[in-house]
Amino acid sequence: MDGLLFDTEKLFDIAWHRVADKYGLTLTQEFFNTSRGTSGDVMLRNLKSYFPTKDPKILLNELFENTAELTRQQVPLKKGVFEILSFFKENGVKISVASSSPLSMIQNNLQVSKTSCYFDVIANRLYIEVPADDKRFLSTSIGFENIRHLIRWVDA
Repeated sequence: MDGLLFDTEKLFDIAWHRVADKYGLTLTQEFFNTSRGTSGDVMLRNLKSYFPTKDPKILLNELFENTAELTRQQVPLKKGVFEILSFFKENGVKISVASSSPLSMIQNNLQVSKTSCYFDVIANRLYIEVPADDKRFLSTSIGFENIRHLIRWVDA
């Protein structure tokens, strides 16, 4: 969802800087490079390796609280999202969104971005127990990116 539908990288960066300021942490580009796109146990291990004297669960909770505050105001969309979702809706294609983000964050992001009406099913890993390396999530992401190119080709 993040990075595919929503361009939330800048919001997460702001949230990380708030957490870092609060706890006196130094954030490096390497930290951001290894943290982006991770969640759950992978993120917790990453936090423990960069900040061994801090409780990674507390840092992660703070991150999500700060990000939730930011996304209540705005959720920037990736270019072409409305066109792709409209194309599916107009052609009777049922769409689901699945993410490792907390369900409340998924629902908020869809509502704030005014995209919730396009989705028939909303799920996160707590509801659909899928291993982190499950290729179905990867193929969904790749499929969505390929649809963007397909629509451009069909419209040309």
